[in-house]
Amino acid sequence: MDCCVKPLLDPVVIKAIAEQVWDETSEDDVDFETWEPDLTEVWLGAYVDSELIGLFNLHAITSVALKIHPMILPEHRGKGAYRAAHSALRWVVENTTFDKVNCEIPDIYPNVIRFAIHCGMVKEGKNRRSFLKIGKIHHQVMLGITRTEIEALS
Repeated sequence: MDCCVKPLLDPVVIKAIAEQVWDETSEDDVDFETWEPDLTEVWLGAYVDSELIGLFNLHAITSVALKIHPMILPEHRGKGAYRAAHSALRWVVENTTFDKVNCEIPDIYPNVIRFAIHCGMVKEGKNRRSFLKIGKIHHQVMLGITRTEIEALS
């Protein structure tokens, strides 16, 4: 199984992938129809054997840290998704000077938290009462991985 990521600049393709995971990844009352991908951010297409299986959105949060938002299509979660995530992290090391990759995952998604940990991320804290889903405010688990830790994954 060959896996890679590469920059994706087509907003139509980005939106088509995002639509398939929108109900899981968006907060209540965020309207998909009016949402547009921010093309000043990095969008990586994740490919397994040349098939697009999802996206990774990266954007700077400080001068040394990025935030990553994975959007893997449900039918491709599992082994291919882990390889895609490692490819995305390696892309950061090979193509940027950032030293840290962070993510925040709502605590109502323990499977996604386990996925991030399996990919090498470390729990670093909790962003309390910061995500609205199904009419309830939830905490988000804060996770991160450093450049050195990404390099050790190889």
